[in-house]
Amino acid sequence: MCVTKSMDVNVFRSLSDARQFTYFATANGVFRLHPGRAAEVKPLNKCTTWDPRLRPWYSEASSGPKDVVIAIDASADMTEEMAPGGTRSRWQVAVLAAIDVMDTLNTRDYVSVIRTVGGSAAATVVGSSTGRLVSASTAHVKELKAALKNVKPEGGLNVAGTMSVAWKLLTASAQAGTAADATAGCSRVVLWITGGRDACYNTAACRSAAAPGACPCTQGVLDEIGKQQEALGTAGAILATLTIGDEVDDSLPRQMACAANGVWARIRSNALSSSGQPRSTDLTGYYRLLSASRWTPSSNESQVVFSRLYEGEGGLGQMTTATLPVFSKGGSRRVLGVVGADIPISRLAAVAPGITPREIEAEVAARAPKCEHSGDITSIVGKCDLQELRGRTSMCVPERPPVEQRCFITQAISDTIFYTPPNDVWRSWKDADEYCRDVVSGASLAPIFQTPDNMKIAQLSAVDGTWIGVTRGQGNSAAGEWVTPTGSRVAFRAWADGPVTKNCVAIDRRGLMKNWRARSCFDVLPFVCQLPRPPLTGTGERPVPDVCDTGVHDLSIPTPDRVNPLPNSRECPTPSRVEPCAGPQVTVSTKPFCATDPTAKENTCANTCCEGCNCLVNESVAAGGSLGAGAVVGIIIGVLVVLMLVAVGYALIKRRQDVRRAVDDASDDDGDYYEMRRGSEQSMYKDTDDEGATGGESGREDREDREPSSTERVYHTHQLDQATQPSEEGLNARGWSWSPGSFLTSRRSG
Repeated sequence: MCVTKSMDVNVFRSLSDARQFTYFATANGVFRLHPGRAAEVKPLNKCTTWDPRLRPWYSEASSGPKDVVIAIDASADMTEEMAPGGTRSRWQVAVLAAIDVMDTLNTRDYVSVIRTVGGSAAATVVGSSTGRLVSASTAHVKELKAALKNVKPEGGLNVAGTMSVAWKLLTASAQAGTAADATAGCSRVVLWITGGRDACYNTAACRSAAAPGACPCTQGVLDEIGKQQEALGTAGAILATLTIGDEVDDSLPRQMACAANGVWARIRSNALSSSGQPRSTDLTGYYRLLSASRWTPSSNESQVVFSRLYEGEGGLGQMTTATLPVFSKGGSRRVLGVVGADIPISRLAAVAPGITPREIEAEVAARAPKCEHSGDITSIVGKCDLQELRGRTSMCVPERPPVEQRCFITQAISDTIFYTPPNDVWRSWKDADEYCRDVVSGASLAPIFQTPDNMKIAQLSAVDGTWIGVTRGQGNSAAGEWVTPTGSRVAFRAWADGPVTKNCVAIDRRGLMKNWRARSCFDVLPFVCQLPRPPLTGTGERPVPDVCDTGVHDLSIPTPDRVNPLPNSRECPTPSRVEPCAGPQVTVSTKPFCATDPTAKENTCANTCCEGCNCLVNESVAAGGSLGAGAVVGIIIGVLVVLMLVAVGYALIKRRQDVRRAVDDASDDDGDYYEMRRGSEQSMYKDTDDEGATGGESGREDREDREPSSTERVYHTHQLDQATQPSEEGLNARGWSWSPGSFLTSRRSG
């Protein structure tokens, strides 16, 4: 609310009485209305959630006309709880999410809902079926909601077949055309809502890890999407995927979204409202991408559109709303919100005597949103824009370099070379490390120590995982910790969601981040080796290892025209957040604590005033006078802030001293507990690969899957008790983050 408060002065107060019921709704649900007035609800505990983003005027202005197929996973897996011990099933939340999306549609959109049935049929249409999409009228949407609520999840899951059904509906509707009332003729979207596991992964071929390429399930789904995209033509469809549940594997949904210019998100149990309802922000990426399609380089006036006629609240009768999407500056095409001005039909009739309802409806329809991109949203949303719209944790991995390339560096000055063996060389984790050591002296499986390297090495991974040099430590020195093949501790983590119960780590192509998965060390996978880079010769050259017969390639240098470029790279440079001054510059004394440097080579509006800039500076200061009242107040506030920081620092130092004294005075019980914990760790992770009672490799496999001992149960119970105790840090560990479509959204810092 504070972010938009300036509208009270700059916008709303300038409106005349004739321009009432003007408002601004942000992309995360903040709503400001002119004239503002309190809405009384009695009793107060009966207040309902009112989300402006679900109103017809918002959806039409922010996303425009579209064809939408909502595909929902109705397999038996969806009957499971969102989280172990929870009260909401994945199916219940999936249905609510689908209904939320349907609530954003209007009669200018076309929709179909399909549900999975397993087996060769894969999926079927929910509600009455015409083989094509239908207008998202109130009656049709009501029918779809009722039919969906009657579905009982059961059976298996065939993702590739379900995608085929979804795309064929879009293709049939596109071929029928707008004249047949089958398509909006604009954006096309498939929304895949899932919380299950494809039955393909349960087949013998995917359970076996004896040969390279033994599990074709993930690649099979991606290939099917590519085939259907080609058949649909133009730029195909956008695929938005939504994972339901806390510990559901998200690898396939994330890679599916990346295969079709789409976005991915997850709904967790702790993100549900108190009533178990998913929040609208769970699909922020989906709405954000559709909103970007409303971008047009033409003037603001041409972007104004009129919503369809709808029933207003507060007894105002039927109305339309003149709407305008508001975008952020720069090239990201982020919709910040929608401005709207209500126009009751009664007012139109008053100013135009004799006009008929049919004529009014025709005039409104003539001012409906127009399709600016002929269905090809990629013509508006560039590759770098799309990566930014996906958000940091959902960005997609660039295509893998050509198969003939084997050796890579992550930056020009790197002392390490990453080597990928031929495609038919797959090994268990231990055998892969030995293979690397045989390639070059001093080599090993490649560990990853930081985010930039993780983002680049993800390009070298396979869709179902590639071994890296990270494993759970054994022996007394690093029992249970994550270490490199040489025993060095690895502090960096990139775990995907889900339990971490196995002992070896594989990276896959689900994203640039959160793409690690703990696997059984005996799985057979491709892998990446780390080779020491030969030292410089006397001539200043670096020799190339013999295995790098095609040369060493820098992963920092982009491949031309690749689909998913790396963010903040040469392909997608970080956009400047401050626009440079376009006109003559006038150096001024700005707000306190804001330096002005007239000698700087690149003066911007951040520290100077220029034509076209609204500088926040007191007029008397700009004119060369003394400090104004605002500046004096600013200085006083600054001094108070410094004093407050000093007080906080003293309190932190005092608290640390108190904690240290408390630790020094601790009873021997804590020492006994610590010794028990270390003992349990040593017994849990004792090296069983040596010749001895456990039998080498088989003993290690047993250790990965066995039940914990009574001592370990005591240790983990103590950990759980500690984790569930409220603490000052836990209660207050919330951070503020700025993300596209989400103004200062409070997120848990963990």
